[in-house]
Amino acid sequence: MNSGRPVRGMLFLGALLWNMCNGMLFVLTPLFGVTLGFSVLDIGSLVGLPYLVTIVMRFVGGAFADRYGEHRMLQACYSLNVLAAVALCMASGFMSLMLSSGLANLSRSMFWVPAQSMASQLSVRNPGKMLGQLSAANYTGQLLGLSLGGILASSLGYAPTFALVASACVVCMLLGFVLPAVQRKRGGRTVWKITLEMSQRLTERRTWLLL
Repeated sequence: MNSGRPVRGMLFLGALLWNMCNGMLFVLTPLFGVTLGFSVLDIGSLVGLPYLVTIVMRFVGGAFADRYGEHRMLQACYSLNVLAAVALCMASGFMSLMLSSGLANLSRSMFWVPAQSMASQLSVRNPGKMLGQLSAANYTGQLLGLSLGGILASSLGYAPTFALVASACVVCMLLGFVLPAVQRKRGGRTVWKITLEMSQRLTERRTWLLL
């Protein structure tokens, strides 16, 4: 297990940056849609429809993390955020904005399970402390992103703001690609098998009691 201070720093800094960037994308997409003259229905669709992807990926995300490792899932998550920011930079209509929103939501659905799993493995004695520090990084990033999105768009304009978001996403992605695995994964189980094992949990009474 690789759980030194540099790993914690890369995980928490990456989490803060990812939440900041994703929060800015969440704010900027509908704001830009208003600027383009979209209707209330169009704006609602941009925000709501991509969440259908989130429902599926939240369920199977744990299976992918268990099979391929949390660090690889976070690398994919951060890379999708870059694609979402690039799509937003090139957006000029409803479908291109929907593409950006869909990629951002896909990234969002892939983040939580591997990030929390990885944080809990960083300290065998104090997993709760690691999860608390991760939550602090997450909420700080969200607060910054949701606040800065509108402020930067108002002061700088959309094009420079989109470029800044894309640059921050690239930095976050680079952090993800130097993030090592904290624990070697067991081989021999496919994603399908892991997903079936997780599905069986839904038939247990204690699962629904927890929900």
